[in-house]
Parts: sequence; C-alpha cells; structure tokens
Amino acid sequence: MRPLLYYKIVPKMARRQTKEQRVAAVKHYCQSGENGVEASRILANHFDILPPQRRNITCLVKNFEETGSVADIKRLGRPYTAAKESELALARHRSPQNHLNALQ
Repeated sequence: MRPLLYYKIVPKMARRQTKEQRVAAVKHYCQSGENGVEASRILANHFDILPPQRRNITCLVKNFEETGSVADIKRLGRPYTAAKESELALARHRSPQNHLNALQ
C-alpha cells in the first residue's frame, strides 16, 4: 500500500478506467457489502492506481444494474467528426498564418 503522502504529491488527473478496472470495481463493490469507499481502496491497491471516487463507483454500478454492461453510455447529440485530409490541406492553403499559429 502506498503511503498517504504519495497521494498528496502526485497530481490528480482525470483518467478513464480500463474495462478490467470497471469490472473489478463492480465486483469489489458487491463483495464489500455495497461499500463504495472500501471498493475504491481495494481497486487502488489491486491496480496500483489513485483511488477512484466513491461517486464514480456507485454511478458505474448503477449503470451496470440498468444496462448489464460496464461500457460507457452512448452520448446524445451530434458526434464530432474528423475533417478529411484534403479539407485540412485546403484550409491550410487558405489561411497559412492561422495554421502556423495553431501549431505553436
């Protein structure tokens, strides 16, 4: 187990859990008597990661109970589409200065 000081030094960053971590989170939540804090501790020790918040684990379990899956829920709205390379080249040709500014 990591010392408590380690968690204060390492910056907290938003990160996605892998599928394996999500499955383990649901499993540990159920095994610990539906205790999100305990499941978070077990998950952090098992995968050697910063402990996820209790709220994240309970939302994941709720999603699992509703859908039967630990995958992300499909988002609503228009999806972001990447521009084609030809469109990007045309945009760079039209405005080379803006393109250079974006690269810096």
